[in-house]
Amino acid sequence: GRPMEPKDLAAFFDERFQPDGVIGANAQYVVFGDRILRREYMEHGLKTRLMAFAQQRRYCLTCTWQGTWYISEPEYLQCVLGRKIDDMPWAKKEEFRTLLDKDVYSFFMHAPEEALTDTEQHFPEIEILRMGSELGGGDIVPRGISKSSGMKLIAAYLDCPIADTVAIGD
Repeated sequence: GRPMEPKDLAAFFDERFQPDGVIGANAQYVVFGDRILRREYMEHGLKTRLMAFAQQRRYCLTCTWQGTWYISEPEYLQCVLGRKIDDMPWAKKEEFRTLLDKDVYSFFMHAPEEALTDTEQHFPEIEILRMGSELGGGDIVPRGISKSSGMKLIAAYLDCPIADTVAIGD
């Protein structure tokens, strides 16, 4: 949900620092200066199968697109968060399927570990980057894509040893 361009990110942090590059969407979007090094949206067939799988099993997927949050199972998320989610810019549940016609980088799955493992077993081409037991859930990304792979891409672009780089992030 945060800005992913270096200039926008600097403004987001009140100009306290100016990043040279940004690794966004778990490295499905990587930019250095004004140059886009990677922009890979989730493949349409995978997105379609994943959304159908989650719907069939009632797994909760969320995704942002142009500032709006889309959610497949709002009741589940409300229960997990322990509060109403009306204060966020959520699209209606029935609008979730409109993501089939949109370019999205990834989904976040709000689910217990068993559901994450089940999903990875059914989709060997993805991995779920887990948020830890306290937060639960995880980002669904193509296998091999990570913030680390984004950092390596920037280092290769600069012909710079990875040991000479610094990264700040979550």
